[in-house]
Amino acid sequence: PPRSTLFPYTTLFRSVGANAGLFSHLVFCLNPNVEIIAFEPLPLMVEHIQVLKQRNGINLHCIPKAAGRTSGTATLESPHGYDGTSRISMSGQPAGKTFQVEITALDNELKNRPVLVMKIDVEGYEEEVIAGAEETLSRTKFLIIEAHTAARRDHLTRLLGQNWRRCRLGVSDYLFAHI
Repeated sequence: PPRSTLFPYTTLFRSVGANAGLFSHLVFCLNPNVEIIAFEPLPLMVEHIQVLKQRNGINLHCIPKAAGRTSGTATLESPHGYDGTSRISMSGQPAGKTFQVEITALDNELKNRPVLVMKIDVEGYEEEVIAGAEETLSRTKFLIIEAHTAARRDHLTRLLGQNWRRCRLGVSDYLFAHI
């Protein structure tokens, strides 16, 4: 089908842990009318997202914060200083290059807006993101969440609750549909 019928109306797509924005770009290619809000705390990745936005004319707003349970600050650890293995340090002993980043709860940022698809790829911080997104998730149709182990996948499934159904998308990515 023509790409405009894949998402037949202007939709809201959220990317939490946007990295360089490649998934956001894919969604834009499927529907150039999509509104995208990306959360990415790593400064170099925010720059990449802004270049992607400018180069392609994407309706994309990048919030240079991490998502979590509440607003505040945290230490982001990045073994290489720039890549997709960056994560919020939960051990108290961060590895690699570190950055102090702002954290916001999604419920504070995404008030009263329906969300068609939200991608959460936050390298083990999913529980905190979900805890700060209770209202937002009630208005979300689909989630894509990365979980590297069956135990982690099952934990996130229980955390989301009985109103979500799960199917596997790839090696470690899962699609959850809100029923």
